[in-house]
Formats: sequence, C-alpha cells, structure tokens
Amino acid sequence: MTQRHVRSGLSNPVAFFETLRPARQACVEQLRNLRPSGPDYHMMFVIIAAMDVAAEFFTKQRSFYTVGVSGGLGGSG
Repeated sequence: MTQRHVRSGLSNPVAFFETLRPARQACVEQLRNLRPSGPDYHMMFVIIAAMDVAAEFFTKQRSFYTVGVSGGLGGSG
C-alpha cells in the first residue's frame, strides 16, 4: 500500500469498498422508489456518486463498482 493509504487508515482499500458494495446497491435500488425529479432522488444519487468517487480515489480503480457489472449504476442484472 502507498503511504497515503497507510495514513488514511485504509490498509486494504479494495476490501473496505467491497464491504460497502451492498450499501451502494441498496441506494441504487432505492432510486426506483423515489420520484426522479424530487430532492430525495437527487440526494440518493449524490450518495451513490460519492461512494463511486471515494472508491476510485482510494483503490485507484476507475469505475470500481461498475466495471464488469450490467444494469446501469452498478446494478446486478
């Protein structure tokens, strides 16, 4: 791991963000229950985007949650 990862407390960033995968998927699934033009939908989308950006930053893997996954926004199907 790089010095930055050690300082951040993420000794294994890939494993850490893998544990967050179910939470991210729950947020994606929740979008179906929200009005697309409403503030709740937009805030849920912000949460998903923040998880994506953080995962990419710490793991150095572009599109960490979405590469190799079909269904848009990292959906599994």
